[in-house]
Amino acid sequence: MNTTSRLRMFALTLGLAGALCIASAAGPAKLVIDSPKDGDTVQLTPGLGPVAIIKFHAENFKIESLAGHDVMHHEGAMTGMGENAGHVHVTVDDNPWYWVHSNSDPVVIAGLSAGPHKVTLELVGAGHKPLNPPTKQVVNFTMAGQ
Repeated sequence: MNTTSRLRMFALTLGLAGALCIASAAGPAKLVIDSPKDGDTVQLTPGLGPVAIIKFHAENFKIESLAGHDVMHHEGAMTGMGENAGHVHVTVDDNPWYWVHSNSDPVVIAGLSAGPHKVTLELVGAGHKPLNPPTKQVVNFTMAGQ
């Protein structure tokens, strides 16, 4: 191997090592519910009534809209999203169903009855598969009455 080839190989090795260091330095995906805080009482919204606004953010994970991606299924998984990208599943009061939230805007839940509620947010990747390890956060709050 000549000197030029060795230098190219060295540069390639450094580039790959640097990319791996950057990727591992980012760490695992994390989900944080900013508000309401666990145990808070959510007051009625003037003109709207019982509306809970769940503010959250994700770290080391990009929340992406399904629109504009190749969402054709291949062996049960969607394609077009990166490994550290996906969307949020929102579950209210441990219902067996959820809905997809595919941007970083707050989750808005209208029409809640007065009393205690539980909202679970979970980061999921392609094909609606939970991350490994699962990345979810729960907030328990009380919706104020009229």
